[in-house]
Amino acid sequence: MLLRPEQYSAAPVYDLLVAAAQGRIGVDRRLLRAILERFERAVPDLVRFGLESRHDGVYDLEPVLLDLFCYRPTSEALPFLIDCARRQRRDFPDQLFEAFRRLGAPSVEPLLQLYEETGAAEGEEIAYALALLGVRDQRILKLLLGRIELDPAEAALALAAYGDPQAVPALEAALAKRNRDEPQEAWVRRELEAAIAELKQGRTGAEVEPFDLWSRYPETALPDMDALTEAERLELLGSVDEAARREAASSFRYERPSAEAQSRLRRAAETDPSAEVRAACWEALAESEDPAVFDALLARLKDEAAPAVERAGALVGLARHLQDPAVRHYALQFCERPETRARALEAMRYAFDYRLADYFLRYLDDPDVETKRQAILGIGWLGLKAHVGKLEKFFDDEDLRLSALEAYALAAPTGDVSRVNMRRLLAKIERLAGGLSPLEAEVVQVALDDRLRAAGLKPLSDDTDEDE
Repeated sequence: MLLRPEQYSAAPVYDLLVAAAQGRIGVDRRLLRAILERFERAVPDLVRFGLESRHDGVYDLEPVLLDLFCYRPTSEALPFLIDCARRQRRDFPDQLFEAFRRLGAPSVEPLLQLYEETGAAEGEEIAYALALLGVRDQRILKLLLGRIELDPAEAALALAAYGDPQAVPALEAALAKRNRDEPQEAWVRRELEAAIAELKQGRTGAEVEPFDLWSRYPETALPDMDALTEAERLELLGSVDEAARREAASSFRYERPSAEAQSRLRRAAETDPSAEVRAACWEALAESEDPAVFDALLARLKDEAAPAVERAGALVGLARHLQDPAVRHYALQFCERPETRARALEAMRYAFDYRLADYFLRYLDDPDVETKRQAILGIGWLGLKAHVGKLEKFFDDEDLRLSALEAYALAAPTGDVSRVNMRRLLAKIERLAGGLSPLEAEVVQVALDDRLRAAGLKPLSDDTDEDE
């Protein structure tokens, strides 16, 4: 059984964290409120969860825990915060600095101990965290002054943040040692001079503003459908949350549902109060081999009294049957209507019918973004090599760039399909696109791997040796 949001307040906090890490519940404000309303009692579970080495989770909840401890600082969180600092000693996330800063004085002893354990060579981030605490302690000042010889520019930044004028003589002495004639020394001098000026002004630490937790999270977030069993996704079809019902139905889109799933999806397609959910249910029945399901899809497609969005969903569900004159008739008809054009192109794309190629080219510059997206993907899915050049202009479109990269990777001509040529194409796409983000690189490689698998070759993601 999935935890429902109305059950969060009664569920153990540790169980909520496990469920969120596994993608079985969404990380949203409802979850945070359920934790914060009993925060004092929840802290041991938060710390316990944070200290565990988890390998079975879908999501890393460490940033969420850090946010909670920034919002509600408590010394009980120190074992977790110090563990984070130890593991990430070379590069603290901003939230970790913030959590220590908001906690203040209780952080001093654990951070000093960690610095001693870690050593000065890898203690830059720990030192800066100590500087940000706003706590005057001669041990902190001594530690920061000791870092001037190690890295004067970094030490200057930390001492400026610490804000104690006692550091000025040591910084002035360090400045006097810098060689004015060495160009590479200029930026070090600037940092030292800036720190000295700031400390002489008697700057005090900035006031700590309330931590803005709520803007970081949506009011509602859905579970990760990939993390759920079929039974759990079917359970969500009965949710009071329309978005949950729609996403649960859509999760069956690219698989052949079991008999039970087909029955439940068809029932929801016929009875759900939301046309959007009904449309998603019809689409999810696309892989069904049951003639009765085909008849039901076709009947809904033909039903002119049904909402356009629902009929378009039925059309997508019938994409494999676009060679059927009755289905094809509606695909062409829906393509003429702006409100159903995107879904009609989507159905045509799934049909892999090259006789429909002109439709993708016709709507490549449609004013509707989703219609353009389907046209772009159609060029890729149908492998319209002669037209891939038309996709390059979309590499600069924030809304359509990812789809254009995928389509280009699927359709760009390469001569023979080989792993060598796919690597060359990957390099070409990266050059044309001005570089690729990690997500973009993944999408492009998946497309190239699909081409290799279709040719009976190992994908680029397979690193084993192979005769190229």
